[in-house]
Amino acid sequence: SDLDIFVIFPKHKDYLKYHNKLNNLIESIKYPDYFYKICDKGIRFEFESFLKSDLLDLVKNKSCNNWLKQTEWLLCWFVNSITIYDPEKISEEIKKDLFFFPKKILQIKINNNIIALLKYSKIMFLTGDNYVFNIYFFKAFKKLLDLIFWNEKLYVPHPKWSFYLAEYINQIGKRFHEDLLSALHYTRKNKILFIKEWINL
Repeated sequence: SDLDIFVIFPKHKDYLKYHNKLNNLIESIKYPDYFYKICDKGIRFEFESFLKSDLLDLVKNKSCNNWLKQTEWLLCWFVNSITIYDPEKISEEIKKDLFFFPKKILQIKINNNIIALLKYSKIMFLTGDNYVFNIYFFKAFKKLLDLIFWNEKLYVPHPKWSFYLAEYINQIGKRFHEDLLSALHYTRKNKILFIKEWINL
């Protein structure tokens, strides 16, 4: 939907010193009109401090708490970003360091998802074919999608991309993508069956 550029300053004081100048310079650039149609948000730049990001907490301290509170799609973006210029190899070191969840953290996340799935499927079973049922159906398929990505040792991308990208992961991802498209038109009974089958898988 847009292009995101990370500019990493080794020291926060450098960010404070230069970000206004860089921001003004970038805002003064005039692009050809067709550039603004490249993506749905057009071309825009926003400077944000790494210090304000929860990603920095994880870089500094890979505690269980920091791993579990980390915004996962930000990890996905960062680890999959293309390095344009990095003579000191700062971004490459961070990428290597945060490549994927440690085993213990992954197991906690998987267990949490399975507990949530069992809870959601029970709520669906006890709920009539209504708005509440549909909310928990979508909550459940998001948890199932997470498990498919993690099985491939991949961070789950931003929610707006995760379902679309699932079909490119593996045979299970493709099947899930197709099953879910069908499930959107299922009756309540078949949607519950869909969730149960996928929890078992």
